[in-house]
Amino acid sequence: MISGSELFSRIAIPRATGTDGNRVVRALLVEALEARGFTVETQEFPAAPDSLVAVQLAGALLGGGAFAALLLSQLPGWGGWLPFFGLALIAGLVIYLQWAGTRPPRRLATGVNLMARKGSGLPDVWLVAHYDSKSQPLSMAGRIVAGGISVVGAAGILVFVSAPSPPAAILLVPAMLGGALLARCRTGNASPGALDNASALVAIFEILDRAPNAKIGVLLPDAEEWGLLGARAAARERPDLFGGRSIINLDGLDDRGSPILFVHRPGPLGDRLRTQLRARLARRLPVFVDGIALAPVSGECVTVMKGNWASARIVHTPRDLPGALTLAGAKEVAAGVAAVLGGR
Repeated sequence: MISGSELFSRIAIPRATGTDGNRVVRALLVEALEARGFTVETQEFPAAPDSLVAVQLAGALLGGGAFAALLLSQLPGWGGWLPFFGLALIAGLVIYLQWAGTRPPRRLATGVNLMARKGSGLPDVWLVAHYDSKSQPLSMAGRIVAGGISVVGAAGILVFVSAPSPPAAILLVPAMLGGALLARCRTGNASPGALDNASALVAIFEILDRAPNAKIGVLLPDAEEWGLLGARAAARERPDLFGGRSIINLDGLDDRGSPILFVHRPGPLGDRLRTQLRARLARRLPVFVDGIALAPVSGECVTVMKGNWASARIVHTPRDLPGALTLAGAKEVAAGVAAVLGGR
């Protein structure tokens, strides 16, 4: 039976949804789960990076809208219409992003979730970690910064259109810059995804080996990187598996930094995890994780992460390599979670 650590180098390869790498990693994960006595069920669903493309388009529209506001402010007779233009632009972008985040994806690829259980009953706790990866020109840290600049830019547009003047034009610069950065964030398959999220997959197998008698189920969603599509499909089509159960989602377990407990639905298990891991509590973070999609159908739900700003600077880049991790962080989190679940 292959250990989580031995599995690491074999699964830390580019594995975007629908690719050969994704299929290779999925087969390895099924083999490792079955070797531990689990019965593995698959769930297929349509997948496409539509929400990521929507962010690119919104960035282009934001930057273009800032240029348009500047040009219109120079045209005679447009001064009275500028406030309406600014409000329509920002409101339209908000509505568009909300719509894009909730509409069903196209079937550019077929995502495949793995659901593993022992016996016929439901587990008390579900361990969750997505197994797909992605790359983008900007790291996670870069996109957080670009998103922040864009929010400031949207406010700048609204201020400018309310009282346009040459000095006030500087307020449009953040929208132009942030929009340009977001517009170039196309999605690819060049990151091995060692930290995000092979490290968490290693942790799951470490937990299973440390707590073999705990009533644990395993959900390994696909297409998390395309907008939590796998977790959304599981919550939408199989809510019976999670009702009243606790969910521990693991995502990005670096050697650096301290554990972070991202609470989606509070409960006693989360409290014990926070104490055992000495984790920093967070209820809002500028990240999208599968726990957000699974929380509504759970009894309680948390996401455990470990890292710092330096971690975010390599996530979703070709620099997220297996050689950069010793897995000490993943094993530390695994030991803590297993202790809470009654393992050794």
